[in-house]
Amino acid sequence: MLGPRVIRSLRGLSSSALADASTLAVAVFVVTVAAEHGLESRLSPVTHMISEYANTGWGGLMVAGFVAWGFSFAGTALLGSRYWGHAGIRWSDRVLIGCFWLAAAGALVTASFSTQTSEGVLPAGVKFTLRGRLHDLGSGAITLGIFGAALAALVVIDWSVAFRRWTVGVIVFVIATDAGLLAVGSSVGGLRQRLLVAAGCAWQLSIIMVFR
Repeated sequence: MLGPRVIRSLRGLSSSALADASTLAVAVFVVTVAAEHGLESRLSPVTHMISEYANTGWGGLMVAGFVAWGFSFAGTALLGSRYWGHAGIRWSDRVLIGCFWLAAAGALVTASFSTQTSEGVLPAGVKFTLRGRLHDLGSGAITLGIFGAALAALVVIDWSVAFRRWTVGVIVFVIATDAGLLAVGSSVGGLRQRLLVAAGCAWQLSIIMVFR
Protein backbone atom coordinates (compact mmCIF):
# COMPACT_ATOMS: atom_id res chain seq x y z
CA MET A 1 0.00 0.00 0.00
CA LEU A 2 2.24 2.80 1.30
CA GLY A 3 5.46 0.84 1.07
CA PRO A 4 8.97 2.06 0.22
CA ARG A 5 8.26 2.05 -3.52
CA VAL A 6 5.28 4.35 -3.11
CA ILE A 7 7.27 6.71 -0.88
CA ARG A 8 10.09 6.80 -3.44
CA SER A 9 7.56 7.59 -6.16
CA LEU A 10 6.16 10.44 -4.07
CA ARG A 11 9.64 11.82 -3.51
CA GLY A 12 10.16 11.89 -7.27
CA LEU A 13 7.25 14.28 -7.82
CA SER A 14 7.67 18.04 -7.99
CA SER A 15 6.25 19.99 -5.05
CA SER A 16 3.34 21.21 -7.17
CA ALA A 17 2.53 17.70 -8.40
CA LEU A 18 2.88 16.30 -4.89
CA ALA A 19 0.51 18.95 -3.53
CA ASP A 20 -2.01 18.14 -6.29
CA ALA A 21 -1.72 14.40 -5.61
CA SER A 22 -2.16 14.90 -1.85
CA THR A 23 -5.18 17.14 -2.38
CA LEU A 24 -6.72 14.62 -4.76
CA ALA A 25 -6.14 11.82 -2.25
CA VAL A 26 -7.98 13.74 0.49
CA ALA A 27 -10.83 14.32 -1.97
CA VAL A 28 -10.93 10.59 -2.80
CA PHE A 29 -11.28 9.77 0.87
CA VAL A 30 -14.07 12.31 1.38
CA VAL A 31 -15.95 11.16 -1.74
CA THR A 32 -15.55 7.53 -0.67
CA VAL A 33 -17.15 8.23 2.71
CA ALA A 34 -20.00 10.13 1.04
CA ALA A 35 -20.50 7.33 -1.50
CA GLU A 36 -20.63 4.69 1.25
CA HIS A 37 -23.52 6.59 2.85
CA GLY A 38 -25.54 6.01 -0.31
CA LEU A 39 -24.32 2.51 -1.07
CA GLU A 40 -24.90 1.22 2.47
CA SER A 41 -27.95 3.22 3.54
CA ARG A 42 -28.77 0.68 6.26
CA LEU A 43 -25.89 2.13 8.28
CA SER A 44 -26.91 5.50 9.67
CA PRO A 45 -24.09 8.08 9.48
CA VAL A 46 -25.40 9.54 12.74
CA THR A 47 -24.73 6.39 14.76
CA HIS A 48 -22.28 4.23 12.77
CA MET A 49 -18.53 4.85 12.53
CA ILE A 50 -16.85 5.37 9.16
CA SER A 51 -14.69 2.27 9.65
CA GLU A 52 -17.78 0.09 9.94
CA TYR A 53 -18.42 0.47 6.21
CA ALA A 54 -15.34 -1.70 5.64
CA ASN A 55 -17.35 -4.65 6.99
CA THR A 56 -20.12 -4.30 4.38
CA GLY A 57 -20.46 -5.52 0.83
CA TRP A 58 -18.72 -2.34 -0.31
CA GLY A 59 -15.94 -2.76 2.22
CA GLY A 60 -13.17 -2.73 -0.37
CA LEU A 61 -14.15 0.79 -1.37
CA MET A 62 -13.82 2.03 2.21
CA VAL A 63 -10.43 0.34 2.56
CA ALA A 64 -9.29 2.11 -0.61
CA GLY A 65 -10.52 5.39 0.88
CA PHE A 66 -8.36 4.92 3.97
CA VAL A 67 -5.36 4.05 1.79
CA ALA A 68 -5.92 7.27 -0.18
CA TRP A 69 -6.05 9.25 3.07
CA GLY A 70 -2.80 7.62 4.18
CA PHE A 71 -1.28 8.56 0.82
CA SER A 72 -2.32 12.17 1.41
CA PHE A 73 -0.72 12.23 4.87
CA ALA A 74 2.56 10.88 3.48
CA GLY A 75 2.47 13.48 0.71
CA THR A 76 1.80 16.26 3.23
CA ALA A 77 4.74 15.12 5.37
CA LEU A 78 7.05 15.15 2.34
CA LEU A 79 5.80 18.60 1.36
CA GLY A 80 6.60 19.83 4.86
CA SER A 81 10.12 18.45 4.62
CA ARG A 82 10.64 20.32 1.35
CA TYR A 83 9.06 23.52 2.69
CA TRP A 84 11.66 23.89 5.44
CA GLY A 85 14.52 21.93 3.95
CA HIS A 86 17.15 20.26 6.14
CA ALA A 87 19.11 23.32 7.20
CA GLY A 88 17.98 24.99 10.39
CA ILE A 89 14.74 23.04 10.75
CA ARG A 90 13.24 23.61 14.21
CA TRP A 91 11.82 21.10 16.66
CA SER A 92 8.26 22.32 16.04
CA ASP A 93 8.70 21.76 12.30
CA ARG A 94 10.00 18.23 12.93
CA VAL A 95 7.08 17.48 15.26
CA LEU A 96 4.58 18.70 12.68
CA ILE A 97 6.12 16.59 9.92
CA GLY A 98 6.38 13.59 12.25
CA CYS A 99 2.70 13.91 13.15
CA PHE A 100 1.74 13.58 9.49
CA TRP A 101 3.90 10.45 9.18
CA LEU A 102 2.13 9.10 12.28
CA ALA A 103 -1.25 9.79 10.66
CA ALA A 104 -0.09 8.08 7.45
CA ALA A 105 0.94 4.97 9.39
CA GLY A 106 -2.34 5.08 11.30
CA ALA A 107 -4.37 5.20 8.10
CA LEU A 108 -2.44 2.21 6.73
CA VAL A 109 -3.10 0.18 9.89
CA THR A 110 -6.77 1.25 9.88
CA ALA A 111 -7.10 0.06 6.30
CA SER A 112 -5.34 -3.24 7.03
CA PHE A 113 -7.39 -4.31 10.05
CA SER A 114 -11.17 -3.96 10.11
CA THR A 115 -13.10 -2.78 13.14
CA GLN A 116 -15.11 -5.15 15.30
CA THR A 117 -17.55 -2.51 16.54
CA SER A 118 -21.07 -1.63 15.51
CA GLU A 119 -22.27 1.89 16.28
CA GLY A 120 -18.95 2.39 18.01
CA VAL A 121 -19.34 -0.41 20.56
CA LEU A 122 -18.39 -4.07 20.64
CA PRO A 123 -21.51 -6.22 20.05
CA ALA A 124 -22.58 -8.57 22.84
CA GLY A 125 -20.85 -11.93 22.63
CA VAL A 126 -18.03 -10.68 20.40
CA LYS A 127 -14.52 -11.05 21.81
CA PHE A 128 -12.16 -8.13 21.28
CA THR A 129 -9.28 -9.57 19.24
CA LEU A 130 -5.88 -8.34 18.08
CA ARG A 131 -7.46 -7.28 14.78
CA GLY A 132 -9.85 -4.93 16.53
CA ARG A 133 -7.13 -3.57 18.82
CA LEU A 134 -4.85 -2.84 15.88
CA HIS A 135 -7.66 -1.08 14.06
CA ASP A 136 -8.37 1.10 17.08
CA LEU A 137 -4.64 1.79 17.43
CA GLY A 138 -4.51 2.90 13.80
CA SER A 139 -7.54 5.18 14.03
CA GLY A 140 -6.16 6.65 17.24
CA ALA A 141 -2.87 7.38 15.49
CA ILE A 142 -4.73 9.31 12.77
CA THR A 143 -6.48 11.44 15.39
CA LEU A 144 -3.29 12.02 17.37
CA GLY A 145 -1.35 12.80 14.19
CA ILE A 146 -3.75 15.46 12.87
CA PHE A 147 -4.36 17.07 16.26
CA GLY A 148 -0.65 17.02 17.10
CA ALA A 149 0.21 18.62 13.77
CA ALA A 150 -2.33 21.40 14.38
CA LEU A 151 -0.91 22.09 17.84
CA ALA A 152 2.65 22.12 16.48
CA ALA A 153 1.54 24.55 13.78
CA LEU A 154 0.69 27.12 16.45
CA VAL A 155 4.36 27.52 17.40
CA VAL A 156 5.73 27.74 13.87
CA ILE A 157 6.73 31.40 13.70
CA ASP A 158 6.97 31.96 9.94
CA TRP A 159 3.31 31.47 9.08
CA SER A 160 0.69 34.16 8.63
CA VAL A 161 -1.58 35.42 11.40
CA ALA A 162 -4.56 34.35 9.29
CA PHE A 163 -3.37 30.74 9.16
CA ARG A 164 -2.74 30.73 12.91
CA ARG A 165 -6.25 32.05 13.55
CA TRP A 166 -7.71 29.43 11.22
CA THR A 167 -5.78 26.72 13.06
CA VAL A 168 -6.97 27.98 16.45
CA GLY A 169 -10.53 28.08 15.12
CA VAL A 170 -10.32 24.46 13.93
CA ILE A 171 -8.88 23.30 17.27
CA VAL A 172 -11.60 25.12 19.23
CA PHE A 173 -14.27 23.65 16.93
CA VAL A 174 -12.87 20.13 17.40
CA ILE A 175 -12.69 20.39 21.18
CA ALA A 176 -16.17 21.94 21.49
CA THR A 177 -17.75 19.45 19.07
CA ASP A 178 -16.08 16.48 20.72
CA ALA A 179 -17.09 17.55 24.22
CA GLY A 180 -20.61 18.57 23.25
CA LEU A 181 -21.52 15.44 21.30
CA LEU A 182 -19.80 13.14 23.78
CA ALA A 183 -22.14 14.62 26.37
CA VAL A 184 -25.12 13.75 24.15
CA GLY A 185 -23.97 10.14 24.02
CA SER A 186 -23.39 7.26 21.61
CA SER A 187 -26.60 8.00 19.71
CA VAL A 188 -24.66 10.66 17.76
CA GLY A 189 -21.27 8.94 17.74
CA GLY A 190 -21.13 8.71 13.96
CA LEU A 191 -22.06 12.36 13.53
CA ARG A 192 -19.40 13.39 16.03
CA GLN A 193 -16.75 11.41 14.19
CA ARG A 194 -17.72 12.81 10.79
CA LEU A 195 -17.59 16.41 12.01
CA LEU A 196 -14.13 15.82 13.48
CA VAL A 197 -12.92 14.09 10.30
CA ALA A 198 -14.32 16.94 8.18
CA ALA A 199 -12.47 19.48 10.31
CA GLY A 200 -9.26 17.45 10.05
CA CYS A 201 -9.53 17.17 6.26
CA ALA A 202 -10.25 20.88 5.89
CA TRP A 203 -7.21 21.80 7.98
CA GLN A 204 -5.01 19.32 6.13
CA LEU A 205 -6.03 20.82 2.78
CA SER A 206 -5.19 24.30 4.07
CA ILE A 207 -1.69 23.28 5.14
CA ILE A 208 -1.10 21.58 1.82
CA MET A 209 -1.80 24.98 0.24
CA VAL A 210 0.78 26.56 2.58
CA PHE A 211 3.39 23.94 1.68
CA ARG A 212 2.68 24.12 -2.06
